[in-house]
Amino acid sequence: MKNRNILFVFIFIAISAVNCKQVYNPPEVNNSINWLVVEGTINTGADSTIFKLSRTVKIDQLNNAFWQY
Repeated sequence: MKNRNILFVFIFIAISAVNCKQVYNPPEVNNSINWLVVEGTINTGADSTIFKLSRTVKIDQLNNAFWQY
């Protein structure tokens, strides 16, 4: 009986996990704004503070933009 309840709970969780997924299709951005992106962490101690600067690109230009910088 205990194994049967565990099996029922496992099947319920598996079916619930499969049915809860929805595909997200973000809207296409048509403007060509070239935003400056600043990534990093400010360290107040003796450790170095490192920042990474990059620019936003369109998805269709992603492969070409990788080799430009």
